[in-house]
Amino acid sequence: MTAEKRWFAYTSMPLRTTMPTAEEIDALQQVKEQICYHAEDYITSNDGITPDNAPFVGSADNFTMSLDDDSLNMSTLYNYDQYPQTETMHAFEHIQHILYTRVVVVICFLGLIGNVFNLVILIPKGLHFSMGRIEKFANSGLIALAASDLLFCLTIIPHAFIDMEEQLFTQFTFTLLYKTYNNALINIFIMASTWLTVTLAMGRYLATCHPLRAREVIGMTIAKWCIVLVCIFCVLFNIPRFWTYKIQHIKCDDGSSYYFRYDGYLASNSTFDNAYSWVYFVLGILLPLVLLTFSNTFLIRALRNSRATRRLIRAGDTTETSHYITMTLVVIVIMYITLVSPAELINFLRRHVISSDQTEYVYNLAVAIVNTLQAANFSFNFILYCLINVSFRRSFVKLLSCGRYKTKSRKIVRYRPGSWSSSHNYRLPVSGAKATAFTSIRLTEI
Repeated sequence: MTAEKRWFAYTSMPLRTTMPTAEEIDALQQVKEQICYHAEDYITSNDGITPDNAPFVGSADNFTMSLDDDSLNMSTLYNYDQYPQTETMHAFEHIQHILYTRVVVVICFLGLIGNVFNLVILIPKGLHFSMGRIEKFANSGLIALAASDLLFCLTIIPHAFIDMEEQLFTQFTFTLLYKTYNNALINIFIMASTWLTVTLAMGRYLATCHPLRAREVIGMTIAKWCIVLVCIFCVLFNIPRFWTYKIQHIKCDDGSSYYFRYDGYLASNSTFDNAYSWVYFVLGILLPLVLLTFSNTFLIRALRNSRATRRLIRAGDTTETSHYITMTLVVIVIMYITLVSPAELINFLRRHVISSDQTEYVYNLAVAIVNTLQAANFSFNFILYCLINVSFRRSFVKLLSCGRYKTKSRKIVRYRPGSWSSSHNYRLPVSGAKATAFTSIRLTEI
């Protein structure tokens, strides 16, 4: 191995299992020379490493986080045009920056707190509250959904503290790691929340429209298996996203070292990238949307026709819990369809339908807006539960007040027939044939 190519063997990441091609080695060698001679410019400039000043192999514009990147779902936070920027474009980019680094982060921070409350309330409720099989299934699904939403919010919050414009690093940092792999992590939690919502909606559909069959099938065992399978499926399906980019390390002749994000297999292989994108569209967008629309249509119809159920609720029947669960899931599905689906559809259409670069900045702003709505969907379920579910609201109030108000313990009493007592004597009527007599009991606290 020649001295000119030895640096590549040293800097290749361990995920790579195939030998680099001659074209890749030559391209990376040119990148090395470009970075080593102009490292200070890359570090101090916001322009970063672009196709204009560094020859990258494959879809090189992905390196600059352009719109060809398959990372709409809150992972592509900065998209830069290669065209001269006007005042309008600068204004649009400024709005995007505010949305991503301020508004979205605040929403996710509130969502982090709200989902913690969801878990604190729902977990004890499922363990100690007397529920039927179907209600336990729904409660378990809501717990898993809260956990997935919490992790989504947790992966978004770092955008407020790191510089997403930084391109070249003198050491291995969290910012570099996050820039490289945040897209994969975020999409795992988005897909998990999507399919958990589908699972809950379909389970509620069976419970409402096929109650006899649902009682035989739905229960805690099925709930656990569904949650585990959804999590495994979402992790495995998004593994290729970890190959979109890789972390490259180069050493210059003067002894300095630099780290940067570089195209991985998925970003540089357009055929595999397009195939994966279409499969994701079917399994991650289209199929969930169809199932949610189908199930929600029947759930809304069931709610409208449940006059007898509402009468039982007013009379204090146990059907109240089932009714509130159905209402909660209906609103969750509506929120998903209106807040999450647009972001997914816009991303897919931009990759495969819209190709005009002249309106790129308009599209970027649209992406920022729908991504903000998407973040709201994963953050505001706590508010939804408080508004709709009376039982959840009571549990939350009880959770907040337990430190200030002590619940009075009930006194256990026993009675014995006998003489009058000063404060615990009660006269009970004893019915006779012609008259009513009275006897007395004395209540004694124990």
